[in-house]
Amino acid sequence: MKAFPLYLLATAALCLSLTSCDTTSSKKEAAQTSETAATADTAAASTPNADGSAPAATTTTTPTATNPAAAQASAVALPAGLKAGRWQGYLVAKNHAVHFGFEVAVEANKAIAYLINQGSEGQERLRCDTVRPIGDSAIISLPGTQATLVVRANGTDHLTGAWVQPEGKKAARTVFNAVYGEQSPLRQDAATPNLAGTWRATFRSDQGKTYPATVVIAQQGAKLAGSLTGSGGTYRYLSGAALAGGMGISSFDGRNGVLLQAKKLPNGTLKGNFYAGQPNHETWTAVPVPQGGASQ
Repeated sequence: MKAFPLYLLATAALCLSLTSCDTTSSKKEAAQTSETAATADTAAASTPNADGSAPAATTTTTPTATNPAAAQASAVALPAGLKAGRWQGYLVAKNHAVHFGFEVAVEANKAIAYLINQGSEGQERLRCDTVRPIGDSAIISLPGTQATLVVRANGTDHLTGAWVQPEGKKAARTVFNAVYGEQSPLRQDAATPNLAGTWRATFRSDQGKTYPATVVIAQQGAKLAGSLTGSGGTYRYLSGAALAGGMGISSFDGRNGVLLQAKKLPNGTLKGNFYAGQPNHETWTAVPVPQGGASQ
Protein backbone atom coordinates (compact mmCIF):
# COMPACT_ATOMS: atom_id res chain seq x y z
CA MET A 1 0.00 0.00 0.00
CA LYS A 2 1.25 3.45 -0.90
CA ALA A 3 0.82 6.03 1.83
CA PHE A 4 -1.02 9.31 1.40
CA PRO A 5 0.89 12.56 2.12
CA LEU A 6 -0.98 13.72 5.20
CA TYR A 7 -0.70 17.44 4.58
CA LEU A 8 -2.24 17.05 1.11
CA LEU A 9 -5.08 14.85 2.25
CA ALA A 10 -5.87 17.33 5.00
CA THR A 11 -6.60 19.98 2.35
CA ALA A 12 -8.53 17.80 -0.08
CA ALA A 13 -12.26 18.32 -0.67
CA LEU A 14 -14.67 15.68 0.62
CA CYS A 15 -17.20 14.12 -1.74
CA LEU A 16 -18.42 10.92 -0.12
CA SER A 17 -19.08 8.24 -2.72
CA LEU A 18 -20.94 5.43 -1.05
CA THR A 19 -21.83 1.90 -2.11
CA SER A 20 -24.42 -0.36 -0.54
CA CYS A 21 -24.19 -3.76 1.09
CA ASP A 22 -26.30 -6.08 3.24
CA THR A 23 -25.38 -6.14 6.96
CA THR A 24 -28.22 -8.12 8.51
CA SER A 25 -26.18 -10.86 10.17
CA SER A 26 -22.80 -11.50 11.77
CA LYS A 27 -22.05 -14.13 9.12
CA LYS A 28 -22.63 -11.65 6.32
CA GLU A 29 -20.70 -8.99 8.23
CA ALA A 30 -17.64 -11.24 8.45
CA ALA A 31 -17.70 -11.88 4.71
CA GLN A 32 -18.14 -8.19 3.98
CA THR A 33 -15.13 -7.10 6.01
CA SER A 34 -12.81 -8.86 3.59
CA GLU A 35 -14.68 -7.41 0.62
CA THR A 36 -14.59 -3.93 2.14
CA ALA A 37 -10.89 -4.07 2.88
CA ALA A 38 -10.09 -5.39 -0.60
CA THR A 39 -12.03 -2.53 -2.17
CA ALA A 40 -10.23 -0.04 0.06
CA ASP A 41 -6.85 -1.57 -0.86
CA THR A 42 -7.54 -0.88 -4.52
CA ALA A 43 -8.75 2.66 -3.84
CA ALA A 44 -5.80 3.49 -1.62
CA ALA A 45 -3.27 2.23 -4.15
CA SER A 46 -4.75 4.14 -7.08
CA THR A 47 -6.06 7.38 -5.57
CA PRO A 48 -3.91 10.35 -6.61
CA ASN A 49 -2.87 13.16 -4.28
CA ALA A 50 -4.93 16.32 -3.98
CA ASP A 51 -2.70 17.96 -6.61
CA GLY A 52 -3.37 15.11 -9.07
CA SER A 53 0.03 13.43 -8.73
CA ALA A 54 0.61 9.80 -7.83
CA PRO A 55 0.65 8.97 -4.10
CA ALA A 56 4.05 8.99 -2.45
CA ALA A 57 5.73 5.68 -1.72
CA THR A 58 6.68 6.60 1.84
CA THR A 59 4.61 7.64 4.82
CA THR A 60 4.82 11.09 6.34
CA THR A 61 4.03 10.07 9.90
CA THR A 62 6.57 9.70 12.65
CA PRO A 63 5.88 6.80 15.06
CA THR A 64 6.28 7.76 18.67
CA ALA A 65 9.51 6.61 20.30
CA THR A 66 7.82 5.56 23.52
CA ASN A 67 4.17 4.58 23.66
CA PRO A 68 2.61 3.93 27.10
CA ALA A 69 -0.61 2.74 25.45
CA ALA A 70 1.29 0.14 23.46
CA ALA A 71 3.13 -1.02 26.56
CA GLN A 72 -0.12 -1.43 28.49
CA ALA A 73 -1.70 -3.33 25.61
CA SER A 74 1.11 -5.88 25.45
CA ALA A 75 -0.69 -8.02 28.03
CA VAL A 76 -4.04 -7.79 26.22
CA ALA A 77 -4.62 -9.25 22.77
CA LEU A 78 -5.92 -6.56 20.42
CA PRO A 79 -7.98 -7.46 17.35
CA ALA A 80 -5.94 -8.33 14.26
CA GLY A 81 -4.19 -5.36 12.69
CA LEU A 82 -4.68 -2.90 15.54
CA LYS A 83 -1.77 -1.46 17.50
CA ALA A 84 -2.14 0.57 20.67
CA GLY A 85 -1.24 4.22 20.21
CA ARG A 86 -2.02 7.11 17.89
CA TRP A 87 -3.24 6.70 14.31
CA GLN A 88 -4.01 9.16 11.50
CA GLY A 89 -7.29 8.24 9.79
CA TYR A 90 -8.79 9.28 6.44
CA LEU A 91 -12.20 8.86 4.87
CA VAL A 92 -11.43 8.78 1.16
CA ALA A 93 -13.53 8.83 -2.02
CA LYS A 94 -12.89 10.23 -5.49
CA ASN A 95 -9.54 11.78 -4.51
CA HIS A 96 -11.04 13.61 -1.53
CA ALA A 97 -10.39 13.02 2.15
CA VAL A 98 -11.47 13.89 5.67
CA HIS A 99 -8.62 13.60 8.17
CA PHE A 100 -8.97 12.82 11.87
CA GLY A 101 -6.86 11.33 14.62
CA PHE A 102 -7.74 8.27 16.63
CA GLU A 103 -6.11 6.28 19.39
CA VAL A 104 -6.27 2.60 20.25
CA ALA A 105 -5.80 1.77 23.93
CA VAL A 106 -6.45 -0.81 26.63
CA GLU A 107 -8.38 0.24 29.73
CA ALA A 108 -9.45 -2.19 32.46
CA ASN A 109 -8.16 -5.07 30.31
CA LYS A 110 -10.46 -4.04 27.47
CA ALA A 111 -9.62 -2.76 23.99
CA ILE A 112 -11.11 0.67 23.28
CA ALA A 113 -10.54 3.56 20.89
CA TYR A 114 -10.86 7.34 20.91
CA LEU A 115 -11.75 9.61 17.98
CA ILE A 116 -9.62 12.75 18.31
CA ASN A 117 -10.44 16.10 16.72
CA GLN A 118 -8.47 19.29 17.31
CA GLY A 119 -10.04 22.72 16.88
CA SER A 120 -9.52 26.36 17.75
CA GLU A 121 -11.50 25.72 20.96
CA GLY A 122 -9.38 22.78 22.10
CA GLN A 123 -9.40 19.02 21.64
CA GLU A 124 -12.31 16.58 21.45
CA ARG A 125 -11.82 12.93 22.47
CA LEU A 126 -14.78 10.65 21.76
CA ARG A 127 -14.61 7.24 23.43
CA CYS A 128 -15.45 4.11 21.43
CA ASP A 129 -16.23 1.46 24.04
CA THR A 130 -16.48 -1.56 21.75
CA VAL A 131 -13.56 -2.83 19.65
CA ARG A 132 -14.03 -6.45 18.63
CA PRO A 133 -12.39 -8.93 16.26
CA ILE A 134 -14.16 -10.55 13.34
CA GLY A 135 -12.06 -12.83 11.16
CA ASP A 136 -8.90 -11.04 10.03
CA SER A 137 -10.49 -7.66 10.76
CA ALA A 138 -11.65 -5.49 13.64
CA ILE A 139 -14.88 -3.58 14.15
CA ILE A 140 -14.87 -0.29 16.07
CA SER A 141 -18.35 0.76 17.20
CA LEU A 142 -18.65 4.54 16.95
CA PRO A 143 -20.20 6.69 19.72
CA GLY A 144 -23.76 7.95 19.46
CA THR A 145 -24.55 5.98 16.32
CA GLN A 146 -24.91 2.48 14.91
CA ALA A 147 -22.09 3.21 12.46
CA THR A 148 -18.78 1.35 12.67
CA LEU A 149 -15.25 1.41 11.33
CA VAL A 150 -14.38 -1.98 9.83
CA VAL A 151 -10.61 -2.24 9.50
CA ARG A 152 -7.82 -4.71 8.85
CA ALA A 153 -4.04 -4.55 8.54
CA ASN A 154 -2.62 -3.68 5.13
CA GLY A 155 1.11 -4.04 5.60
CA THR A 156 3.13 -2.66 8.49
CA ASP A 157 1.53 0.26 10.35
CA HIS A 158 -1.33 0.66 7.86
CA LEU A 159 -5.04 -0.04 8.09
CA THR A 160 -7.63 -0.21 5.35
CA GLY A 161 -11.37 -0.70 5.49
CA ALA A 162 -14.60 1.29 5.56
CA TRP A 163 -16.84 3.59 7.56
CA VAL A 164 -20.13 1.64 7.56
CA GLN A 165 -23.42 3.48 8.17
CA PRO A 166 -26.50 1.22 8.52
CA GLU A 167 -29.56 2.26 6.54
CA GLY A 168 -32.28 -0.32 7.20
CA LYS A 169 -31.22 -3.65 5.71
CA LYS A 170 -28.39 -2.03 3.79
CA ALA A 171 -25.39 0.08 4.72
CA ALA A 172 -23.54 2.97 3.12
CA ARG A 173 -19.77 2.57 3.01
CA THR A 174 -16.95 5.09 2.68
CA VAL A 175 -13.37 3.97 2.09
CA PHE A 176 -11.17 4.34 5.17
CA ASN A 177 -7.36 4.31 5.43
CA ALA A 178 -5.04 4.92 8.37
CA VAL A 179 -1.33 5.11 9.15
CA TYR A 180 0.25 4.61 12.56
CA GLY A 181 2.00 7.39 14.44
CA GLU A 182 1.82 11.11 15.10
CA GLN A 183 1.34 13.50 12.20
CA SER A 184 4.56 15.05 10.90
CA PRO A 185 4.97 18.85 11.04
CA LEU A 186 3.29 20.53 8.08
CA ARG A 187 5.51 22.25 5.54
CA GLN A 188 5.20 26.03 5.15
CA ASP A 189 6.60 28.21 2.39
CA ALA A 190 6.31 31.80 1.23
CA ALA A 191 3.11 31.01 -0.67
CA THR A 192 1.26 29.73 2.40
CA PRO A 193 -1.66 32.15 2.92
CA ASN A 194 -2.39 33.86 6.23
CA LEU A 195 -5.85 32.72 7.25
CA ALA A 196 -5.84 33.43 10.98
CA GLY A 197 -8.75 35.37 12.40
CA THR A 198 -12.52 35.56 12.35
CA TRP A 199 -14.38 35.38 9.05
CA ARG A 200 -17.95 36.51 8.29
CA ALA A 201 -19.29 33.82 5.98
CA THR A 202 -22.30 33.16 3.78
CA PHE A 203 -23.17 29.55 2.96
CA ARG A 204 -25.33 28.55 0.00
CA SER A 205 -26.95 25.14 -0.48
CA ASP A 206 -27.18 23.47 -3.87
CA GLN A 207 -30.88 24.43 -3.79
CA GLY A 208 -30.01 28.12 -3.42
CA LYS A 209 -30.82 28.61 0.27
CA THR A 210 -28.36 30.89 2.09
CA TYR A 211 -27.49 31.43 5.73
CA PRO A 212 -24.83 33.39 7.64
CA ALA A 213 -22.08 31.80 9.71
CA THR A 214 -18.87 32.62 11.53
CA VAL A 215 -15.61 30.81 10.82
CA VAL A 216 -12.73 31.18 13.29
CA ILE A 217 -9.26 30.01 12.27
CA ALA A 218 -6.12 29.71 14.39
CA GLN A 219 -2.89 29.24 12.44
CA GLN A 220 0.63 28.09 13.30
CA GLY A 221 2.71 27.99 10.16
CA ALA A 222 0.77 25.79 7.75
CA LYS A 223 -1.21 24.09 10.53
CA LEU A 224 -4.82 25.21 11.00
CA ALA A 225 -7.41 24.70 13.73
CA GLY A 226 -10.86 26.17 13.42
CA SER A 227 -14.55 26.27 14.22
CA LEU A 228 -17.74 26.96 12.29
CA THR A 229 -20.87 28.39 13.89
CA GLY A 230 -24.09 29.13 12.05
CA SER A 231 -27.75 28.25 11.68
CA GLY A 232 -26.70 25.28 9.55
CA GLY A 233 -24.81 23.73 12.46
CA THR A 234 -21.88 24.16 14.83
CA TYR A 235 -18.54 22.41 14.35
CA ARG A 236 -16.03 23.30 17.06
CA TYR A 237 -13.18 20.92 16.33
CA LEU A 238 -11.84 21.32 12.80
CA SER A 239 -8.18 20.97 11.87
CA GLY A 240 -6.10 20.78 8.72
CA ALA A 241 -3.61 22.75 6.69
CA ALA A 242 -3.01 25.86 4.60
CA LEU A 243 -1.19 25.45 1.29
CA ALA A 244 -0.47 27.74 -1.62
CA GLY A 245 -3.58 26.43 -3.36
CA GLY A 246 -5.90 27.03 -0.42
CA MET A 247 -6.97 25.43 2.84
CA GLY A 248 -8.91 22.51 4.26
CA ILE A 249 -10.04 21.78 7.82
CA SER A 250 -12.00 18.67 8.79
CA SER A 251 -13.29 16.45 11.58
CA PHE A 252 -15.02 13.10 12.15
CA ASP A 253 -17.22 12.27 15.14
CA GLY A 254 -18.52 8.88 14.02
CA ARG A 255 -21.76 10.28 12.64
CA ASN A 256 -20.44 12.92 10.26
CA GLY A 257 -17.34 13.49 8.19
CA VAL A 258 -17.01 17.26 7.78
CA LEU A 259 -14.70 19.27 5.55
CA LEU A 260 -14.44 23.04 5.03
CA GLN A 261 -12.33 23.83 1.98
CA ALA A 262 -11.51 27.18 0.38
CA LYS A 263 -9.09 29.30 -1.62
CA LYS A 264 -7.99 32.78 -0.61
CA LEU A 265 -8.70 35.14 -3.48
CA PRO A 266 -6.53 38.13 -4.48
CA ASN A 267 -9.04 40.50 -2.85
CA GLY A 268 -8.52 38.78 0.52
CA THR A 269 -11.83 36.91 0.63
CA LEU A 270 -12.35 33.16 0.94
CA LYS A 271 -14.34 31.05 -1.51
CA GLY A 272 -14.85 27.31 -1.34
CA ASN A 273 -16.94 24.25 -0.55
CA PHE A 274 -18.42 22.72 2.57
CA TYR A 275 -19.15 19.00 2.86
CA ALA A 276 -20.95 17.39 5.80
CA GLY A 277 -21.72 13.75 5.18
CA GLN A 278 -23.45 12.55 2.05
CA PRO A 279 -24.82 14.11 -0.07
CA ASN A 280 -24.77 17.46 1.78
CA HIS A 281 -22.74 20.03 -0.17
CA GLU A 282 -22.72 23.81 0.09
CA THR A 283 -20.58 26.60 -1.29
CA TRP A 284 -19.39 29.45 0.87
CA THR A 285 -17.68 32.82 0.75
CA ALA A 286 -16.23 34.85 3.61
CA VAL A 287 -14.69 38.22 4.39
CA PRO A 288 -12.32 38.91 7.29
CA VAL A 289 -13.75 40.58 10.38
CA PRO A 290 -11.54 43.46 11.61
CA GLN A 291 -10.21 43.04 15.12
CA GLY A 292 -12.85 44.28 17.53
CA GLY A 293 -15.55 44.07 14.87
CA ALA A 294 -18.80 42.10 15.06
CA SER A 295 -18.78 38.72 13.33
CA GLN A 296 -22.36 39.07 12.10
